Amino acid sequence: MKKTLFLITFILLSLLSYSQSIQYDYDASGNRVKRIIIPLTKSTNSTGYIADTAKTRELLKIEEKFKFEKLYKGKIKIFPNPTEGALMIKFENITNFEGITLQLYDVKGTLLHSWQVSSGISYFNMQDYAPGTYILRVSRQEEKLEYKIIKK
Repeated sequence: MKKTLFLITFILLSLLSYSQSIQYDYDASGNRVKRIIIPLTKSTNSTGYIADTAKTRELLKIEEKFKFEKLYKGKIKIFPNPTEGALMIKFENITNFEGITLQLYDVKGTLLHSWQVSSGISYFNMQDYAPGTYILRVSRQEEKLEYKIIKK
């Protein structure tokens, strides 16, 4: 019994030396939208653990690369999907539409249609397209998000 207790204590103490802090951000509906893992390192002037600022800065740089995705993913609603014809693209809580382009591709990668966004709601009629799977790319400069669209 003592050996088992000692082993469990040893494992727990070992895990504490590799612990990390996790921060979550949620949207207004309560859905988790972001998770940042902050590694913890032992402080040289304290017995406790503190966040390693160099690693935190590195993680924030990585998060910055995905800024477009963080800003717009979940705020772009495309419906109905699957669609029989009319497709509605709604941008929620986005005020600056400058440079946002929508592009429709088939599964072979052929560009079928491209247009600029000028307001919070954009409509596209897919009635003349054959039933199948399409890709809708939302882009601004070099940043892009892609959505699968199914035409019935």
